[in-house]
Amino acid sequence: MKFLKNISLVALVSLVVISCADEDLSPIVTFDNVGKGGYPRLVQLEQGEYDLQDPDNSAFVYTVEFVTIDKGANVDSYSLFVNLNGGDYTQHLTFGQSDFTDSERGFRSIRVSLDFPSVASTLGVSPASLVSGDQITLDTRVTLSDGITYTFDNTAATVNGAAFAGFFRPVINVTCPLPDDVFVGDYTATYSDYAGGFGDFFNLGGNSGTLTLSLVPGSTTNRTINFDYNAFGFVQNWPINFGCDQVTASDYSLGASCAGGDITARDAGGSFDILNDNEFTFSIEETQDGGCGFGTGGIIQVTMTKI
Repeated sequence: MKFLKNISLVALVSLVVISCADEDLSPIVTFDNVGKGGYPRLVQLEQGEYDLQDPDNSAFVYTVEFVTIDKGANVDSYSLFVNLNGGDYTQHLTFGQSDFTDSERGFRSIRVSLDFPSVASTLGVSPASLVSGDQITLDTRVTLSDGITYTFDNTAATVNGAAFAGFFRPVINVTCPLPDDVFVGDYTATYSDYAGGFGDFFNLGGNSGTLTLSLVPGSTTNRTINFDYNAFGFVQNWPINFGCDQVTASDYSLGASCAGGDITARDAGGSFDILNDNEFTFSIEETQDGGCGFGTGGIIQVTMTKI
């Protein structure tokens, strides 16, 4: 299978997928009349968050292999830059061929461990000054022996997507990781304050009922609440995040409306004790009524008690 996708850099760039069957024949970014490109492909993400409770022993750990025309042998350097909450990038580390090893697939590869204190130092902050919800973005850049550098910004979106496991610009969440066996399972949900506009939002069957929290793959702090919105048959899995001491509900579209535009809601605050998953509270605010005529701005506060 072959296809071409044009992107602009200094010259015309095409993404060529050489083979869909042979894992060794990976997608290559090809520069007309210049040479062959490359990118870092994620092999394994061992640790993907920074832990505010134990910063000295917290690290972002991953392994990539370099996909180029000669399996990474022509990679001159692999440079890492970091920023905090969308600020300016600062160079943190640079690796070369002497730091690489051969992967099981025969590509030049590297396992990188970025400890929290050293990254924070590069950013000019201390881990203690950061709070849950802060984000550190890692910007990686691959420079080949011909002097051309490949980055997130000049590489086709297809390569940066999940299909080809491009790992140019991951985001590291600063948070308090939770064990998988807490804040999961069945809870009795009670409306402690209800100014919502359209019936029994979480379909509790009255003031109280049962809601189930489930794990979210790839995250230690996110959970989902499963419910049938107003018993309309719109079954939802609403993501919420436990960030050290605050519960944050994601902005959400319910997929339901009366006349046009979905009913939507957003976070309105919440709290929990990280050492006790028996009870927590969260609140949401309805922000669009989907043409149902009940207005917006209603606050719904829920107390969750583990069964």
